Amino acid sequence: MANKVITSVFKKNDWKAFIVVVSIIFLSILLYLNQLHPVLRISGDPQAKLVFIVISALAILLIVSCFLFKNLILFWLSFSFSIVLNIWLWKIIITIMLGLMFFMTSSDERLNTIDMKNYNVNVYRLDAGAVTSFGVAIYQEKTIFPGLHLVKRLYASYDRYEVEYRITGVNDIDVDVFNDGEIIDKEHFTLKRFVYF
Repeated sequence: MANKVITSVFKKNDWKAFIVVVSIIFLSILLYLNQLHPVLRISGDPQAKLVFIVISALAILLIVSCFLFKNLILFWLSFSFSIVLNIWLWKIIITIMLGLMFFMTSSDERLNTIDMKNYNVNVYRLDAGAVTSFGVAIYQEKTIFPGLHLVKRLYASYDRYEVEYRITGVNDIDVDVFNDGEIIDKEHFTLKRFVYF
C-alpha cells in the first residue's frame, strides 16, 4: 500500500523533477553557508561575472523545474519553497550587479597582505555602512587557481581600526588589534599549509 502511494505521488517525471529541485536547493544552501562562514572566495571581474551567470541560471532553473511536477501537491510545495529561495538568490544577483564581490564584498578594503610560504594572510577593513563602526577581519587564503581562493576566517570584529603583526615561525604569526591606538586584542595563529589541513 505504501509503495503504491509513493509511486502515485512520485511519477516517473516527478522523480526527475524532484532530483533537479533537490540538487538546486542543496547547491543554494551551500552558497548560503559559504556567505555565513567563508570557505571559498572568488576574485576578479571575469570570475564575478561567471558567478553572476551561474546564480542567475540557478534562480531561473529552480522556478522552471517546479513545472516538471505532474503532482499538484509536489508542484505547490516546490514552487512555494523556490519563491522563498529565489528571494535570497536574487539578493546575491543584485549585490553582484551593484559591483560587489561574491563571497567577500569589495567594500571590505584590503589593508595588508602577509606573504607566507604556501599561502597569504590578508587583513581587511570591514565596512557595514551606517549600521556600525569600521572593523577588521583577518583571513588565511590559498589560491586554488587564478580567481578562486580557499579561505579561512581567523579573526573578525567591529570597532577595530588597525592591525600589527609579527611572523614568529614558518606557520606562526602574532597579531595585535588596535582601537584608537590602544591594543584591544592580542592573537596568536598557528596556520596550516593547506588552510584546513
